[in-house]
This record gives sequence, C-alpha cells and structure tokens, in this order.
Amino acid sequence: MLSTLDLRNNSFTGNIPATITNCSNLQILELDNNNLVGKIPDAIGSLSMLSILGLPGNILQGGIPPEIGRLFRLQELYLFNNSFTGNIPATIRNCSNLQILELGNNNLVGKIPDWIGSLSMLSTLDLRYNSFTRNIPATITNCSNLQVLELGNNNLVGKIPDWIGSLSMLSTLDLRNNSFTGNIPATITNCSNLQILQLGNNNLVGKIPDWIGSLSMLSTLDLHYNSFTGNIPATITNCSNHQLSGVIPECWEKWSSLVLLWLSGNYLSGEIPRTLGSIPLLQILGTSRNKISGGLPSSLLNLSYLKVLDLGRNNLAGIIPPWIGIKLTMLKILNLRSNNFYGNTPDQLCYLSQVQVLDLADNNLSGNIPRCFNNFSVLSGIETNLEVQLSFYLDGWSFIFGDSLVMKGQEAEYGSFLGLVMLLDLSSNKFSGQIPSELTTLHKLNSLNLSRNQLTGEIPNKIGDMKSLESLDYQ
Repeated sequence: MLSTLDLRNNSFTGNIPATITNCSNLQILELDNNNLVGKIPDAIGSLSMLSILGLPGNILQGGIPPEIGRLFRLQELYLFNNSFTGNIPATIRNCSNLQILELGNNNLVGKIPDWIGSLSMLSTLDLRYNSFTRNIPATITNCSNLQVLELGNNNLVGKIPDWIGSLSMLSTLDLRNNSFTGNIPATITNCSNLQILQLGNNNLVGKIPDWIGSLSMLSTLDLHYNSFTGNIPATITNCSNHQLSGVIPECWEKWSSLVLLWLSGNYLSGEIPRTLGSIPLLQILGTSRNKISGGLPSSLLNLSYLKVLDLGRNNLAGIIPPWIGIKLTMLKILNLRSNNFYGNTPDQLCYLSQVQVLDLADNNLSGNIPRCFNNFSVLSGIETNLEVQLSFYLDGWSFIFGDSLVMKGQEAEYGSFLGLVMLLDLSSNKFSGQIPSELTTLHKLNSLNLSRNQLTGEIPNKIGDMKSLESLDYQ
C-alpha cells in the first residue's frame, strides 16, 4: 500500500504516467526537479488521500487542472518553476486544508482571485514571476496565519494596502517588480516578525519612513528603483541616535540581523549615516544612483562580511580610504563609479583578493595605477570564483543582487550572471604614467577600461596573455 512516492532530483523525462492515479492510498507525491513535460493528468483528482503534491522544477504546461480541487486533504501544493498558463482554477478553494500554495515562476494570468482568502489556513502564498494584474485582494486578510506572501514580478497596481499590517505573522513580504504607487503604509510596523521586506522596482514615493527602525528582525530591506526622497523627521522610532543626514535614517544600529540593504535608484540625499557601520552581518550595501554626498564614514570599516559595496553615481567626495582594502577583505564588488573621489588610489586596495568587479571610473583620481593589482587572486585565476550568482541564503531563501556595469561601451544590468563578470574600469580619471605590466596577469579579466586618462608609454607586451579579455579600451 504505497503512501509516499518521492522521485525528486532525478532526470526523468516524458509525461507524468496516468497510472500513478491507481495508487489510491498515496499521501505524498513528490516529483520535483526532473524534466517532466506535458500536462498534469486530470485523474490526479482521484488521489483523494494526498496531503502533499510536489511537481516544481519541471517543464509542465497547460492549465492547472481544476480536478486538484477534489483533493480535500491537500495541505501543500508545489507547482512553481514550470510553464503553466491560464488562471488559478477556482476549484482550489475547496482545498480548505491548504497551508502552502506555491505557484511562482509560471505563466499564470488574470487577477489574484478574491476566493484566495477562503484558504484561511495558508501560511505560505507564492505567486511570484507570473503575469497577475490589478490589485491585491483584501480577502487575503482572512489568512491570519500567513507568514510568507510573495507576489513579486507581476503586473500588480494600486497602493500597498493598509490592511497588510493585519497580517501580523508575516516574516516575508515580497512585492518587488510591480507597479505599486504611493507611500509605504505605516501599518507594516504591526508585522514585528518581518525578516524580508522587498518593495524594489515599483513607483513608491515619499521618504523612507521614520518607523523603519522598529522592524528590528529585518535581514533584507530592498527599496531600490523607486522615487523615495524628502527629509527625515527629527525623531526616529526605536532609534537612539538622532544625528540625521539626508533621507537615510540614522537608526541602523538597531538592525543586528540585516544582511542586505538595497536603496539604489532613488533620490536620496545627505551623507551616508555613520551608524550603517553598526550592522555586523551586512553583506550587500547598495546605494548607487542617488544624490548622496560627503565622504565614506570610517565606521563602515566594521562591515567585515561585506561582499558588495555599490555606491556609484552619487555625489560622494574625498579620498578612497585605505581601510577599504584592509578591513573589507571579503568584497567581491566595489563600485565607486561617477562620484568626486580624488587623490591616489591606495595600494591597500590590492588586499581585496576576492574582488571581481572594481569600478572607479569617472572620478578625479590621479597618480599611477597601482602595480599590485596582480594580487587580485580571483581576477588572476589563482583562486576560482564558485559563486555564479552573487546571492546569499537565509532559511532556504535566496536573493540575487544586480548591478549596472559598463562593458564594451554599453551599460547593462547584470543579475543572474553577475558572478561571472570580471571587470576593472579606471576610465575617465587623471591617472598618469605607464600601464602596469602586472595587469596582464589578470587572466580571468573580461573587461579592462583605462581610457580617458593621462597614461603614457607602450601597451604591455604580454597583453595577449589575457585570454579571457573581451573588451579592452585604453585610448
């Protein structure tokens, strides 16, 4: 009497055999991460004992069969990472015991149905990477146990509803890459367990709210590519330090769990708050494409786990501090492009052996190019970079960071394959002297741009040894 059929992570091909439906006592069916094609057989509804149906990571297509609504004992339904089309069948409302519904990364369309709120036992609702339209239905408030709400990468519109705060159990809220407007509702403060807040790439306005510091459990805050602006009020909720600057709150010292802070592509101004250096676990700091001014506060040297420091396209000034190379030794991306940094490039940057993207272009840097850049062990090929994606993992959840880089004279956004990019851009500065021959030992470098400087002498003879080089600009 077969009750569990677990064939996950194999290389099975073809259709799901209809004979599976003869296993009338089957309670768990997991065929995840194979190469299965075709449609889910309509007879799936005859497996009345099923509590878990897992078919993610295949190439299944067609509509989600309405017969799934006959699985009254179903508690977990995983259909993400397939090619399903059409609407979510209304019969799924009959699966009143559903706790996990994951339909992300398909081609589903239409409105998120109002009846979704009748699944009152839901703890996880994942509808990411589809083509859902219109507003988020207010009936979701009936799902009082909801911990994970992922609606990112759709075509949703309207304001982020105030009722979102009634979902007090939320630990993950993903609304990125939609067309939401208005302000961030203050009711989100009721979600005191929130760990992941992703609102990036929408049309949100106003200022980063003064209550943001009250979300002390946050590990991820993604507000990139919106229109946040304005001044910060004098009082910051849950923040003991009121030395405010610009529109970035001076309350980060409360966020001991924060791993990712992505504020790029807004209209933020003022200086970088010194308390950003009080976030001990921070791995990714992105504030590019804003109007941030001033220098780099020395408190940032405490961010010893930092992998990405992306401050490009701001109004930052001063020298590049030597402590970047001494203290931030885990950096993979250092992007200071299009600011007002001046002076010599410190030799201490050569301590960044893990760096794979070093972009100092379009500043006022002068002096010689350091000869010690051959210490970059990933760029030289001495050390293999095993991270194709610049991501981090937290409780089974991953985030892929993207960055805008210039290669072959064209600017493009790199996300999924950012970890494969090997780039050194020193263009549009005031560097003088010769091109160091040591640069030719960077055998993994894809793009080298030294153009628009004051360099003299000849191109190093061993430039041909750079077998991975796709773009070279030195004029």
